[in-house]
Amino acid sequence: TVSSRPLAEQLQRHAAALERQAGIAVSVEVRGDVEALSSSQRLAVARIVQEALTNVREHSGASSVSVRVEAGPTHTEAVVVDDGRGFEVERTLVRAARRGRLGLVGMAERVRLLGGALDVESRPGGPTTVAATIPRWEPLGARRAARLRVA
Repeated sequence: TVSSRPLAEQLQRHAAALERQAGIAVSVEVRGDVEALSSSQRLAVARIVQEALTNVREHSGASSVSVRVEAGPTHTEAVVVDDGRGFEVERTLVRAARRGRLGLVGMAERVRLLGGALDVESRPGGPTTVAATIPRWEPLGARRAARLRVA
């Protein structure tokens, strides 16, 4: 299952699949303690990267793509950058939604449900960057205890 495999391994598998299927060179960099993420966060990061790589394969015409995931003290960031043809973000999102193609919208919703944000930057001629930022999860009790110590 997705949640039982280390996140770095999952990302490498997605990258290897893209290289095999489309001949697109993929670099993957994972920094920080990504295994400290909640299972929901690990799943979200894996699925967002997977969907971004699928979009690269299907739409970009890219020859290379980089994936960087960094787990820091306050948030985790997943960034996928390709050197493909790019697109007009707003117009493409509207067209895709009308046709029932909701990959980017689904990625944004997955991140939003975890309190984060998804940013898509592109322009005709490229490059395209998909960046998801998810705040670090803390149990409610830990937050309350920290507030009590500060007061």
